[in-house]
Amino acid sequence: MQTAKKNSTTTIVFGGESDLSEFRLNLFFESIQRDLPKIKSLRAKNLFFINSDNKSVLSRESVDKLTSIIDAKKLSNYEAKNSFIVIPRLGTISPWSSKSSEIIKNSGFNSDIRIEKGVYFYLDIETNLSTEKIYQAGHKAFDKMTQSVILNVKEAENLFFDFTPNSFQTIDLLGKGDSELIKANLDLGLALSEDEIDYLVTNYRKQNKNPTDAELMMFAQANSEHCRHKIFNADWVIDGIPLKNHYLVS
Repeated sequence: MQTAKKNSTTTIVFGGESDLSEFRLNLFFESIQRDLPKIKSLRAKNLFFINSDNKSVLSRESVDKLTSIIDAKKLSNYEAKNSFIVIPRLGTISPWSSKSSEIIKNSGFNSDIRIEKGVYFYLDIETNLSTEKIYQAGHKAFDKMTQSVILNVKEAENLFFDFTPNSFQTIDLLGKGDSELIKANLDLGLALSEDEIDYLVTNYRKQNKNPTDAELMMFAQANSEHCRHKIFNADWVIDGIPLKNHYLVS
């Protein structure tokens, strides 16, 4: 879990030509049209969010030079109603941002500057849609694993919050017994088997230490990713006949 901390920063918004393919835009339009049959068209354009906690580095000269590098222009034809914006998932830094920030840093810009990119979508429809309807439309045009949907550019400032990870928690296995690990398995959704819990109990007691939630999560993740190795490395008995080799040995 992470805690958001809002710093005093400055964010400037610019527009740009959409880099969505016509095919992808039509795909979004057709998906949205199933819920909003009266929609006439769907328009898209890029939005660039330039942020810094040092306002002095965002001088007109610096910003003009920066926008020429990322092909951004003054924001125009922006309609707040019947529109939504798809941005990188809040709490993350997108690959595009990492690459762009590195490029501008190597171009001589102050390292305090960070850039993110979003896509503004306008729903061409005669009626004023409710917030709920707009969110529903937005969810047809985003990837919930990597993106978020917002309804106005002001909300994009949340992209630049500082997220401070909470400290890990210790499971008191030594003091309270096996039941604490069993409880952690359920609370954290680790899906550990009884054998795996016994393995962890034995080894942590041998080391005379309590496990942390981070350690258990890493163990469960590795177990989930590589469970096939445990299965294929097992001893196999088929029709009562033990096999000499396991499946990972030819």
